[in-house]
Amino acid sequence: MTAGANARNSPSEATVRPLLLSAFVHPKLTVLVAEDTPSDALFLERAFCKVGLTKPVEVLPDGSEVIAYLSGSGKYADRARFPLPTLLFTDLKMPRVNGFDLLIWLREHPQCAIPTVVFSDSGAVEDVKRAYQLGATAYLVKPGTVEELEDLVRLSCQFFANSVQAPVPGAAQRDEADLVSSL
Repeated sequence: MTAGANARNSPSEATVRPLLLSAFVHPKLTVLVAEDTPSDALFLERAFCKVGLTKPVEVLPDGSEVIAYLSGSGKYADRARFPLPTLLFTDLKMPRVNGFDLLIWLREHPQCAIPTVVFSDSGAVEDVKRAYQLGATAYLVKPGTVEELEDLVRLSCQFFANSVQAPVPGAAQRDEADLVSSL
């Protein structure tokens, strides 16, 4: 088979990519992002939108805001407006409360346990090792192109939307109370 025939018979990346990106929409996935760099935050938001995320994606500038959000403090007390996330993406190097300190806080507050993806420019072995030691579920190095970012976000969402989560202490009582109150 010649190269020309192969190119004519196989779909181009341009026709396959939109199919892959639009193939994912998960109604239960709610994402919280801790990212202090505005351009990175914007690209992440767009990537989540592009993969079809229909639930809110809340982007906060640092770990202290994430802690307030997860605690339901202040303006984050309204859970209809600020629902508890099912997935957290966090940068490491942020002002006030950095990603490592956020991981420590999450470990100390098991009632707030959610899958946590460290999403950092750093691929340094010591950063990766420390993040996993502190409880990160996954560690991803920020890619160099928008297309790679969209692919990474799509794959992450698919993986976490289809993963069975470990029970959170007290969750069974909350689920039972929610079930009883809905009857």
